[in-house]
Amino acid sequence: MSMERVEAPAPLLTWLADRPAWEATTGYDAAGWQSSTWILHAMYENSSIGGEESLDALLDTLSRCSIDGPGTDCVAFYASLPAGDFDNPHVWRGPLSAVPELLEERGGPYAFSATNLWPTDRSWFVWTDYDLLATKVSGAGPLVEAVKSHPALETVDWSTQPR
Repeated sequence: MSMERVEAPAPLLTWLADRPAWEATTGYDAAGWQSSTWILHAMYENSSIGGEESLDALLDTLSRCSIDGPGTDCVAFYASLPAGDFDNPHVWRGPLSAVPELLEERGGPYAFSATNLWPTDRSWFVWTDYDLLATKVSGAGPLVEAVKSHPALETVDWSTQPR
């Protein structure tokens, strides 16, 4: 199976309706997960999930921590800026294992990884910040710990909440 473009994505995005409108341009930072961590991207890499090795490491970790493994049904959202399209939402759906097919370097239409990625059961959420050169992974504690302990992923805990 492969990722398929969703022509009428509204039903897949309604749960994000309470988020600020500008997040559709830069990416959603949805709340409500038990834990989160940031994966850092090297300065020489594009605003993708830290390059091919890091992307593969993250997808492998997400797969191992998801009920249906690599077959987990996922939604990939490209915000307006990284998609280069302010008129049409770029939403894709398919198995987690097919996410790399969206990248130009692997035959897809995009130079960058998806801005947001989540399984349809919403058990975790990934947000790649287009400008920050980092990717936030949110979900259950064991998933976040698996991301933090992966040798190919450099992570940092950073909260925007005041203490």
